[in-house]
Amino acid sequence: MSSNAFQQVLEGYRRRIVEEDERMRVLQQSRAAMSVHRDDLLLPVGEEVAQLCVDLIVGRRAQVLVELGTSYGFSTLFLAEAAQRTGGIPG
Repeated sequence: MSSNAFQQVLEGYRRRIVEEDERMRVLQQSRAAMSVHRDDLLLPVGEEVAQLCVDLIVGRRAQVLVELGTSYGFSTLFLAEAAQRTGGIPG
């Protein structure tokens, strides 16, 4: 079960994703603007994929987790949740 802190951070990410979806729609109208600002936007794996990762990690009882992330820690939040549930070590 997710902690209150997990839920608070997740809600912040959800708000940011909604805001950035709108910003992305505006930026897509200009290739130049998109190339300048694309690195400012989240590139999350999505909640469904992140939850699938948690389920797989917990199901396998994985103890060591390694993430090679490129965005802002959205998936890391879920991997930390999985590590906590399995007693594993996030790497």
